[in-house]
Amino acid sequence: MKAAAQQDPQDSSTRTILLITLAMFAAAIFFILWGGHEVMTGYASKKWPVAEGKVASSYVQKQVRSIKDSSKKPTYYPKVRYEYPVGGNRYAGERISFSGGEGGEKKSEAEAVAERYPSGQKVMVYYDPNDPARAVLQRGLIWKTFMPLAAGLGFLVVGIVCLKAYRKDRG
Repeated sequence: MKAAAQQDPQDSSTRTILLITLAMFAAAIFFILWGGHEVMTGYASKKWPVAEGKVASSYVQKQVRSIKDSSKKPTYYPKVRYEYPVGGNRYAGERISFSGGEGGEKKSEAEAVAERYPSGQKVMVYYDPNDPARAVLQRGLIWKTFMPLAAGLGFLVVGIVCLKAYRKDRG
């Protein structure tokens, strides 16, 4: 008979697999919901009305993800703030597209995006008719819009593999 303080290594392994499985499914749900929302909104934006706006500011922001690890490469993001009128009200936006993928390790790519929208330039702003405060400069879908959804599907596949391993371990 096992002592109460003694633990079967197989029980610990099975518990670990279960925790990993639950984490994978939780991540899958999060990314699938987020990605699905982005894809649906990006698709809907193809039919959004347009307003003539003006770029208030445009620059590149540098972000370093971890202060502890100085070997991390910085990420550069174009930051474009624009203003536009809808129904007698003035709105401001910063979203360029539904991809969220305008940033990266190459500063030149972020600069190229920011340079497309210099301060003072007139721009076409596509806004949600149900919520005019939600707007983009590039409507529709691009391949990067699908990245969160693809990540969610990847987590789902790993979760299913872990679930099968958990069931096999339980006998």
